[in-house]
Amino acid sequence: MARYYVEGNAAIKTSGAVLAPGLPRTPAVPRAASRDAAKGAGLLPGEKVLYLSYVVLSALVFLFVLSRFAEAVALNDRLTGVEREIRALEKENARLSVEVVELGRPSRIIAIAREHGLRPRPDGVKVITTVQSAALSPGGERSPAAAYESEVDGRP
Repeated sequence: MARYYVEGNAAIKTSGAVLAPGLPRTPAVPRAASRDAAKGAGLLPGEKVLYLSYVVLSALVFLFVLSRFAEAVALNDRLTGVEREIRALEKENARLSVEVVELGRPSRIIAIAREHGLRPRPDGVKVITTVQSAALSPGGERSPAAAYESEVDGRP
């Protein structure tokens, strides 16, 4: 059984028994269901471009922020390594400074000189101070040269 529509200003779907007499009957033309569904639920091409550009822009901003965080982490790791190296070098410098002061002690030098058959001059031993020896005595301690002079001269 075919379905018919009433033609006029408004198309009204009716059953065959309800049709008014004298009106022409035309068979119903089925519409494509996908066209109706796409028309109501789809996006306009301009909206699609707008949304796609928003997604691409958001992804680019995300990647930029992520790269900046990665750069910050890399710089932090590098900074930590440099600080660790500075601490190690400061410890080594302090150890070497103590060793220089210990090895430059006048009493040690005189003892080694006597072991090798050397003896001090009768007019005394002269000590030449350098800028380095003055710099090696931190904290107001006596420099090795001053300690040597006091040991040779008999002063405290």
